[in-house]
Amino acid sequence: MQQRNDRTTLMFSIKPKWAQMIAEGTKRYELRRRPPPLQAIGKVALIYATAPQSEVICACRIDGILKEEREGLWQKTRDLSGCTKAEYDEYFSGCEFANAIHLTLLSIPLRRAKREELKRDYQFHPPQSWRWADELEKLIG
Repeated sequence: MQQRNDRTTLMFSIKPKWAQMIAEGTKRYELRRRPPPLQAIGKVALIYATAPQSEVICACRIDGILKEEREGLWQKTRDLSGCTKAEYDEYFSGCEFANAIHLTLLSIPLRRAKREELKRDYQFHPPQSWRWADELEKLIG
């Protein structure tokens, strides 16, 4: 698939516990086995809390994407990852490298949208992990 350089918005699907921590500003690193491409840096990320909440709850700016050996990444992100070392190790079990997306919570107006509204009004289905979501820019501002 050809990459477009004009993309502006992504969506991350995140379990409610972790999504809420991002919305509160206490979790600044979203850990991922498969991160978005580096072209996502500087773009807006909509945070979608998965079921049972099933709703876009905040927007962030992607300030960086780190990829390092597991222990090195833990040392850099542990205080702002929202997880324990045991949770981190379990999530990255079997991986030599780990990824973290550095997020900054944006203080901008955001219309929260439920899953049903995303499907009905935007023909958008929240991803398993992440995906480009330029069609949802209308939720911002």
